[in-house]
Amino acid sequence: MSSHNPTKTTNRLHFEDLDPFRFEDLCRELLDVMYSWKRLDPIGGEGADDGVDIFGITTSGEPCYCQVKRYKELGPTKIEGIVNSIVKNNEIEENACIILITACDLSKKGYDSFYNTAERVGFKRQQILTAKSIETLLYNKYPHLLEKYFGISAQHKTALTGRNLIQRTDKGKKLVEKNLLDPDVTFNERWRNPSLIFKDTEFILLSHDTCKLPNRYENLDLYNKVFPYRLNDGGIDCIVMAYARISYNLQNRKWRHLNIAEESVENEVILDCEIINFLPFYNIVKIEDGDEYYSCHIIHCDVSPIWKVYTKTIYRYRTYYGDIIFDESENPQLEESDHEIITKDLLQRKKSKNIQ
Repeated sequence: MSSHNPTKTTNRLHFEDLDPFRFEDLCRELLDVMYSWKRLDPIGGEGADDGVDIFGITTSGEPCYCQVKRYKELGPTKIEGIVNSIVKNNEIEENACIILITACDLSKKGYDSFYNTAERVGFKRQQILTAKSIETLLYNKYPHLLEKYFGISAQHKTALTGRNLIQRTDKGKKLVEKNLLDPDVTFNERWRNPSLIFKDTEFILLSHDTCKLPNRYENLDLYNKVFPYRLNDGGIDCIVMAYARISYNLQNRKWRHLNIAEESVENEVILDCEIINFLPFYNIVKIEDGDEYYSCHIIHCDVSPIWKVYTKTIYRYRTYYGDIIFDESENPQLEESDHEIITKDLLQRKKSKNIQ
């Protein structure tokens, strides 16, 4: 029986290649799937985080204080300082948990420093996630995060780096250029409407596992209809048939993604945004002209289920004055020009509603 654990034939994941905000995003998503939460808030990007990057409350009512460190090394003294900083700047509950996530591995003294200090200052439960433990979790339990953040195939457990990545990207790009793009679209037309470069207004994405089925469309997890938005250097931005709720703060210009049960707070407005997923060229292995069910092009992808084909998600808010893009990998604070567009748009919508 083969093991999915990283071995000497699999390169170690380079967490240091992720920028600090991206690594923090990975850690928050990892915690989100590891436990059941009432709330899980990324607060490190706010600046004054009181020693806490992520704060959550589990469904059992346990408060969790999490510090994320993308360090190449972390010694006992620094670890003790991290724990003490959290305690110094926060009122710690009796049932509180502390989680330290680090992009490096720790020595035994490092582990001892964390557990001893955390227990001494009153944390009921303590947990460390180091580079090795994060890597094991990604390979064994959460391959969708492995693929999203590192471009590593969840099916083959093979790092798409170097020559392999370049070859697959080049092959997928050529398939797209040959089958999906309209060569007669001018630059000005494409600049005004990026989607005009595509021959079709919609595509069907198929997982390779549909080859095993009598009817390729009998399993909803293995295919997806998308609408091309724009062509990028590394792939295609695709609009999916779903919406996201973005809460935007009109005072500080910061935004956050709302879960279904969440509500906005003071000074925030809720914006209904289109979900745009990034389909990388390297996941495209074949393109059909259509079949007996769909006349549009059909893109065969080397993933299963089909939602694993995407490696990044952004959100588009359509206004009377242009599109606003919310990108979680960038600064969570909008530019002043985008803020002005949203403000004008909300005012216009209010006027239109009053007229009706």
